[in-house]
Amino acid sequence: MKSPLFQTIVLTVALLVPAKARIGETVAESDARYGKPTEIKSPSRYYSKNGYKIVVKFRGGKAAQITFGKEKMDSDGVREGMTKEEIQSILKSNGDGAEWEKANVGGPLCLSWVTKGMARVGIYQPLDRFLLIITKEENDKGNEE
Repeated sequence: MKSPLFQTIVLTVALLVPAKARIGETVAESDARYGKPTEIKSPSRYYSKNGYKIVVKFRGGKAAQITFGKEKMDSDGVREGMTKEEIQSILKSNGDGAEWEKANVGGPLCLSWVTKGMARVGIYQPLDRFLLIITKEENDKGNEE
């Protein structure tokens, strides 16, 4: 039997980390995970869940790009940053079982990670304080447009 303190810690962590969208989910799956979108601007759906703003961009009916940012702003209107643990948890849930490795993409001020073969890229922008996760295919199509 787990101690009450352990159970409290697990519950607190679960509430602090957003219900993580997943690359490859359908619109229906994303809606089930987050509830009704706060806004829809095709091909993206905007959600608010557990203190996070989440934007999911769909291509071919599947989530191809997801952006996470905290909703809370300070008195200067600056978004609250994400912790290393929050970033790692979100990356893990979007790696499709692959390990994430530190990378050097997204610019000199960004923290970035890639999965094997760069199938997925994660970029945290400390100045804007949001985490972008994108598939290689979506990134390549974006570069073509």
